[in-house]
Amino acid sequence: MEPLPAAASVLGVVAFIGTVTAAASSFMRDFRSARKEIVAVKKEISSLRALMEILADDFNDPANTELPESVFLRIVDITTDYRRVLHEMDDCIRI
Repeated sequence: MEPLPAAASVLGVVAFIGTVTAAASSFMRDFRSARKEIVAVKKEISSLRALMEILADDFNDPANTELPESVFLRIVDITTDYRRVLHEMDDCIRI
């Protein structure tokens, strides 16, 4: 399998993380009592973003085209799950 579908999936998660982070900041301003929890969530989201950016860079490296198709498929599945969770978080924050 070509790394492009996996890279696109990873980059999609990276882009959406920015949206969720901004919503979390807004939420934190509105609900100061939850500040500690929101800071912890934002830290985890930032770590996830860093990991996704590393994966995206790896997929753009021509030397990494030798990975088995099962690895690419698993990464696509994982990023799909991350995207679903991020959408759920975004929905909760925007209420």
